[in-house]
Amino acid sequence: MKKKALLIAVGIGGLALAAYFIIKGRKGGTIPDTIPDGNGGGGGIYPTIAGLDYAEMADDIHSAMDGYGTSEDLIENQILKLRNKADWDALVATYGVRTVSSGRGNIFQDDFTGTLPQALKNELDEDEMADLNAKLRKIGVSL
Repeated sequence: MKKKALLIAVGIGGLALAAYFIIKGRKGGTIPDTIPDGNGGGGGIYPTIAGLDYAEMADDIHSAMDGYGTSEDLIENQILKLRNKADWDALVATYGVRTVSSGRGNIFQDDFTGTLPQALKNELDEDEMADLNAKLRKIGVSL
């Protein structure tokens, strides 16, 4: 009886592992397989993060900037996940154009609507932008 239970457990584990690799291999979202290189080609650079993660990253960055104050640490943590320019381009495409609220009733600053690079430039001060650019340069991006 113990041998039969062990075989069943191993079989279930194998099926779970197979399902994991099948799901992990799927591409989600609307992120292309390659990012255009400006010459009409894909450039051979591939995004390294599953499409669903780009949406989560974009939402996290937006939340870090939305409302009163800015969570520079949250922005940095998301940027550090990027491995190449294609990842950045996919994140920017996923972010799209969004409105960043200055906070309810904030009379000192208006809401801002723009792309991810525009929002970051609007939200971060000169030193914070320099730090962000230092991280982005490692993957071939500069704002």
